[in-house]
Amino acid sequence: GTVVNIYILAAERWLASENVYLWHPGIDLYRNPPGVTPLLTPLTLVPAKLAGILWRLGSAAVFLLGLRSLLRATLPLSTNQTAAVVLLTVPLALASL
Repeated sequence: GTVVNIYILAAERWLASENVYLWHPGIDLYRNPPGVTPLLTPLTLVPAKLAGILWRLGSAAVFLLGLRSLLRATLPLSTNQTAAVVLLTVPLALASL
C-alpha cells in the first residue's frame, strides 16, 4: 500500500540514465514529470523500509504545515483551538498517509 517502490525504481533508473517511464512487472507506472525524479534520488540511499517511513513522515509534515497555513490564513483561532482542529483532523487523514 505504498508508492515508495515506484519512486525508488524511477530514481534508480534516473541515476543509471535509463528510461524512468518503462513498465516494470509488479510495480505501477511512474507518472511524475521529469523534474521530480532527481528529487527522489535520496530514497535510493536508504533501505526500502526506511524510505517508506521517511516518505510517510515527510507526507505528514507537509499535511500538517499546510493545515496550519490554511487555518492561519482563513480562521482567527487561538492556539488551543488550532490544536483542537489539528487533533480532530489528523485521525481522518491517517488513512491517506
